[in-house]
Amino acid sequence: MERMLKAARASGSLNLSNRSLKEVPNEVYKSMDAVGEGENWWEALELQKLILAHNEIELLKEDIRNLPMLSVLNISHNKLSHLPAAIGELKSLKALDVSSNLLREIPEEIGSVTSLIKHQTIPSLACQKI
Repeated sequence: MERMLKAARASGSLNLSNRSLKEVPNEVYKSMDAVGEGENWWEALELQKLILAHNEIELLKEDIRNLPMLSVLNISHNKLSHLPAAIGELKSLKALDVSSNLLREIPEEIGSVTSLIKHQTIPSLACQKI
């Protein structure tokens, strides 16, 4: 995991798909706080692309707000029953894929993400008022 986070700090992209994860590792939410030995904090990029697809994740924590530069979030094909309200604080988010989850509703706060231009969701939710 440490090697992947180090690569993510260099590229701004982290792909943790197909890893049978039951939860998002806490280190992901703190990726910029964990600049390792031999790394320069001023060279680290904030996470912009996070792919968590095809896992068994049941909860996305409110700590997602710690990734303010996130522009792509793919958490499709998991076991999420709801999204955190903090998703509305991701002002740079442009693409969101939450398809193939157990979502029953989408938080109102997602309406605050005015940069969102592409989203995938469950067809029955797409018709509901957000």
